[in-house]
Amino acid sequence: MCGRRPAIILLSVALVLGSLILYAAFQLGDICPEGGGRCTWAGAMNTLDYLRGKGSNGEGEPKEGDVTSAPAVGTATADKPVDPSCHGFPDMSNILLVMKTGASEAYSKIPTQMLTNLRCVSESNFLIFSDMAQSIAGQEIIDTLETVIPEVKEHQDFELYHNQVACPIDQETCNKGINVAKQGWALDKYKNIHMAEKAYARNPGFDWYLYVDADTYVVWSTLVEWLSRVDAKQKIYMGSVAMLGGFPFAHGGSGYLVSQGMMAAMFDGKENVANRFDQNATGLCCGDALFSMALKEETDVSVQNVWPTVNGEKPNTLSYEDSQWCQPLVTMHHIGSEEVSDFYEWECSRNYTQPVRIKDLYHQFIKPHLDDTRAEWDNLSDDIRYADRDADGIDSTDDKYRFDNLSEVEQEAHDSATNCRAACLELEECMQWRFHRNVCYMGRKIRHGNPIIPGDGDGEKMVSGWHKARIAAWAKEHEDCGEIQWPNVRTSN
Repeated sequence: MCGRRPAIILLSVALVLGSLILYAAFQLGDICPEGGGRCTWAGAMNTLDYLRGKGSNGEGEPKEGDVTSAPAVGTATADKPVDPSCHGFPDMSNILLVMKTGASEAYSKIPTQMLTNLRCVSESNFLIFSDMAQSIAGQEIIDTLETVIPEVKEHQDFELYHNQVACPIDQETCNKGINVAKQGWALDKYKNIHMAEKAYARNPGFDWYLYVDADTYVVWSTLVEWLSRVDAKQKIYMGSVAMLGGFPFAHGGSGYLVSQGMMAAMFDGKENVANRFDQNATGLCCGDALFSMALKEETDVSVQNVWPTVNGEKPNTLSYEDSQWCQPLVTMHHIGSEEVSDFYEWECSRNYTQPVRIKDLYHQFIKPHLDDTRAEWDNLSDDIRYADRDADGIDSTDDKYRFDNLSEVEQEAHDSATNCRAACLELEECMQWRFHRNVCYMGRKIRHGNPIIPGDGDGEKMVSGWHKARIAAWAKEHEDCGEIQWPNVRTSN
């Protein structure tokens, strides 16, 4: 017996270690998105290998017959090992993502994008441009302003640019006391055309070029399905249209798409195209507008509006109504890191299996958070207003106000939040309401909104509420959307 004790001890130790490893593997299942429950042993080991940046042979590629070669776990690319979170990720090999950021914000936004929205995108399918060359955890950030003509770089708009280059330590420390937001905006308008020219010079063979900001989220499953239906050989430039002095352009934060045919018409056989417009940027507000002007001048093609599929809102500011409810969604803007993470995890749970519609966002992100009443909250209701006609600050000519032929409940709606809610319950078209400073606002569409904290000396809190039963009935009635109606894209200009 004594002679066998060391073997028994070793066996016991091995069993304990084995149990710990199995336990750790199952715990790693929390980040494996293959539906509900825990990951398999193979899935957990794949996740470990991915987090180490290696295949299971320790050299960046899986061994033949190894668990990482199982196609159900993830999708391997030439530059990334298998990642179990990428199971079902669509084939976007014909799309180049071109992301714009600034040196003052890059470290707060790019890491989140790399860990989520860009996690399954091959490194050969995206470029990141900024107003300074940087490297973030090995990811190249390209200085898009390097090629701006020297005379224009002497303009006061480039004060931040020169300060950044001269900074010998981290940008955050060097920028203390500087209005980075204002100076960064002044620099931003010079980027768009140079960014496009550099992207095409580096990667001229893609069918589509998608330009987004670093706080834009791309819904890949929708984008890939949509673009497979559009002829990229045509000259196409599309996005969410905004206007500048009557001139239409695609809003940059929402993102815009440029086809191979358009990029070739803009840059093929030409040199220093962007430099032709550097001087124009000094007197203009926005780089996305200047890009549209340059495209029009070089190709005689104007922007096409594909809103709300390309969108500048996000779940809590979108309108959930008839005209948008069933529409497919490709982009959202002003997405914070926590929101990006939440949206990414939700997409993973769906295994990227189908396009996302705007109604899907309502069910996932809005419906669980609607309350009968919520203080210090602005739910953006503003279709109908009730107020005292003679009160200060009331514009009685605004047709949103209702003063005449009111019911008794409507007449008292502006007296309190309680009365405002009662008026909404009575009014059949009211989905939600808000009350502030003796004005009762009502909304015909569903919106979630944002918190609003009273400022100094303002003791009047805004109160909002939703008619949950009416909203639930409306959503149920509109649940069946049928086949997706994709944006109508003109293929000849």
